[in-house]
Amino acid sequence: MPTHHQQIAALLYRYCSGEPLADEEQSALDNWLLASPANREVMEKLQREDWLQQSMQQWAKMEKEQETDWQSFAGRIGFAEPLETPGIRKMQWTWLKYAAAVLLLLAVGAWLWLSQSEKRSSVTTAPVAVADIKPGKDGALLTLADGSQIRLDSIGNGWQIQENGTTLKMENGKLAYRSGNGSELAYNTISTPNGRQFHVQLPDGSHVWLNAASSLTYPTSFNGNKRQVQITGEVYFDVAPNPKQPFMVQVDASTSVEVLGTVFNVNAYANETVMRTTLVEGSIRIKAGQEQVLLQPGQQALYQQGKSTGIRIVEADTEQELAWKNGFFNFNNEDIPAFLRQLERWYDIHVIIDGTIPSMKFKGGLDRNTSLSEILKVLSKLNIPYRLEGKTLSVGNK
Repeated sequence: MPTHHQQIAALLYRYCSGEPLADEEQSALDNWLLASPANREVMEKLQREDWLQQSMQQWAKMEKEQETDWQSFAGRIGFAEPLETPGIRKMQWTWLKYAAAVLLLLAVGAWLWLSQSEKRSSVTTAPVAVADIKPGKDGALLTLADGSQIRLDSIGNGWQIQENGTTLKMENGKLAYRSGNGSELAYNTISTPNGRQFHVQLPDGSHVWLNAASSLTYPTSFNGNKRQVQITGEVYFDVAPNPKQPFMVQVDASTSVEVLGTVFNVNAYANETVMRTTLVEGSIRIKAGQEQVLLQPGQQALYQQGKSTGIRIVEADTEQELAWKNGFFNFNNEDIPAFLRQLERWYDIHVIIDGTIPSMKFKGGLDRNTSLSEILKVLSKLNIPYRLEGKTLSVGNK
């Protein structure tokens, strides 16, 4: 039998969709509205077309090209029979009334579920004062060939130096290389700590973006018969074509990526069990141990680091893989540990899983400009215990 919360959700949905209510139904809804100012605030928001339209746009931004997993969501919030709704990507903006009704149902269900979670968590966990740790930003450490280091966070556009015949210059927020005639072979390294990301233009015109906790080692001029660089962490490449000089990315001692001119992303963090290489444009060859495979656009190569399990090719969710470069976290069935590892790298915090944590999956998107305090509210709403002390986040029910 439906609970009181489920009955109210159904009444709100029908009322705001313009469906007439029976006298006893209208009375039940009126009593609910009179019971709390918070209830009236929910009703007020759900009747504002501008709020619904803004919510619709945000939902589409985070969920475009993905089907809304309503069955899982409805089951989690306790509806007796989850309703079926068409995917957001199939909706036209002219169907605003229908789309708003769908968002209404989602919003009401989420509000009712979260309000119940708040009541449960208030009994089991004490309030936690959360420091407002800011999100990451652009910045990196540049190590020159002579071992000297320059922090790129603090230097502005126009800064430049000469090194072995090559000019290094900050322009438009990126570090750009311009090789001169007779440039000597020398190597630089750009490394991004936790909480930083960076964009560099290599001497051949290729563009490279480093996610947090990543590094790129490269020559200051490409003089040989190939262009070879080495990476750690997660790095996105837009390689300048040059068939006479193939581009090689060394990931570890046994894994490399060979390209001629293409766009791809490599995720090879040491604390992730699977290395992922995702091809956006062009074609690349992945070599891992004695095995090699050729990728086509839209494909992803999965390789289990430290194990000889071979390379597996799957269809890629390119939006999810490239979300970090576009300023978002995009979760598609990510478990809590994977979610926390991303927070650790971007917010420069230390995460400890202390005790047991729920077995659940995250789906959806979050702006990477969101402060940590707002992210942690999500954990609180999901009834996941945590403690933030300084820059150490402990998660779990010990």
